[in-house]
Amino acid sequence: MEIQSTTCLMARESDLFRCMALEKRMAEMLPSDMAGLYLCSPSECVLYGSHQNPKALFPGELPGEGFPVVQRESGGGAAFLDPGCVCFALMLPKPFFSPRDQNFLIADALARLGIPTRWDARGGLWHGEKLVCAATYFKERDLALQEGVLYVDADLEKAVSLLGEEAAGSFGNLSALQPSVTTGRVMTALCVSFRNAFGIQPTFLEETLLGDSAVRACMRKFSARQYRPTPEEASPSFETNARYGWGSLQVRLFEENKVITRVELFTDAFETRLFEYLESALTGCIFLISAIQQRFEEAAIPLRNPRLRQIAEDVEHLVCGQMRQSDRNTENSL
Repeated sequence: MEIQSTTCLMARESDLFRCMALEKRMAEMLPSDMAGLYLCSPSECVLYGSHQNPKALFPGELPGEGFPVVQRESGGGAAFLDPGCVCFALMLPKPFFSPRDQNFLIADALARLGIPTRWDARGGLWHGEKLVCAATYFKERDLALQEGVLYVDADLEKAVSLLGEEAAGSFGNLSALQPSVTTGRVMTALCVSFRNAFGIQPTFLEETLLGDSAVRACMRKFSARQYRPTPEEASPSFETNARYGWGSLQVRLFEENKVITRVELFTDAFETRLFEYLESALTGCIFLISAIQQRFEEAAIPLRNPRLRQIAEDVEHLVCGQMRQSDRNTENSL
């Protein structure tokens, strides 16, 4: 099978939930032999990864009422968006998806605008010390996607005030590097690089072909993913956190009568399904180190991918290691 055709869709409106819905519908309808590029400049919001803890996103006060804080379907970290950004989604059948090739396509588009860049290991695109593009990867059915945001003329001071210096302080606008760069020019450059990458002139998709009723249904679905603060719940029986090369991790275990009743593994890693799998594997386990270690070992058996096995081992070592250290501290205090 080869890529037979390509298509592009540029959202006409900036409404956040419509922008998210159009991408979803385009991905659902994309034929198995077609590559797709979706582009939009959404209204002001914060999008966070599907396995992040929204309560931990904001070092200061939460955004005011009416400011959308919305959970994505993909993993990765939180991102501030506004109409000064260009959000993109590259869609390909799984056999044709290569993060390296997709990264090159984005870098090629920026090179056309006179901005040389370099990629980091987690899909970030840098010019000098400034992060001008953040990206995430995920798979859905037979499709693989790279989602990302390019900062063109965004309100980065607001991004820092919301997400903090550590999370947003390295962001940089493309227009600060090349004053002639606009969101429109960035979208045009992405379309040109997309065409050249596959050697096929893309057809430009009309929003109406995605089905108005289906788009509205997706909009309602994404609107329901907004974060709304809730009263503080009971404290977990065990809690710890760490940072690895693959991302950050916060572990929260809740137990009743020495049985784990709920597991929360919050992370900005891309491998969200692995963490869902591990949460399920630990739920119902006896709240003992030996039993938890055995559950991790059993959960690792079906994992064939070396990266996934390593991440699962990192989680196991963190949880069991911290529990043992806690036990030693308790014994020493007696």
